[in-house]
Amino acid sequence: MKSKKEIRDKTFQVMERCLKESKKELLSRKVTNCVNSGQIKAYGGSDGNYCKYQMLCNGMVQVCDDERASGCDMFECQNSSASVKREFKETILNPALCGEKYPKLSALLWVLGGDLKNEENKVDKQTTLKERFKLWLNRIIA
Repeated sequence: MKSKKEIRDKTFQVMERCLKESKKELLSRKVTNCVNSGQIKAYGGSDGNYCKYQMLCNGMVQVCDDERASGCDMFECQNSSASVKREFKETILNPALCGEKYPKLSALLWVLGGDLKNEENKVDKQTTLKERFKLWLNRIIA
């Protein structure tokens, strides 16, 4: 049987890996991360993206994809490192979302759930379990 410390260490590793993957995905130069990207609904049922910036400048619709976005001078990421961290925290604070997006992390957090009740650092008796979890999470992710 694993000790609480081993489970906490593994949880921290998985949490770091999940956050790193989220940052890689949401901060990359992809068409879905660009502020200037708009969605096109085609008649054939397929979706696509276009560059809003090009449309404003020269009135033409220019189709945009990940390859074009990776080298575009007008690319502006709609996410920041802080917003990705904030979204990550919100996701793992919601058990249903966490279980859907990060199943391994959700399982580890569930195992630690009982241990979180015993976290008394900087916490008084009136603090709810959710508030304790947020404090614990802030100490880990900070």
